[in-house]
Amino acid sequence: MMIDASLDRVVRSAIERKRLLRARYDGRIREVEPHDYGVQSGVERVLVYQLRATPPKPGQRATGWRLLDLAKLEACEVLDEPFAGSRGHPK
Repeated sequence: MMIDASLDRVVRSAIERKRLLRARYDGRIREVEPHDYGVQSGVERVLVYQLRATPPKPGQRATGWRLLDLAKLEACEVLDEPFAGSRGHPK
């Protein structure tokens, strides 16, 4: 699937500037630190560290590493809030 050029720019800008992203993904609003972006098994994805998700999903931690399909991101926006950068290697 071809990703909208504006979404591509938003994600790349957030990674380059080390700014948080807020987006709707699988019915939840998530605030994440975007760390890496690329193609995996033919699907464009972004590796993020999730800080918050609303509403919380029962039985799942609200924070942690997530691999999100770009095609499923909606209402994606770069926040003014920076993050430090690398958290080390995701598990």
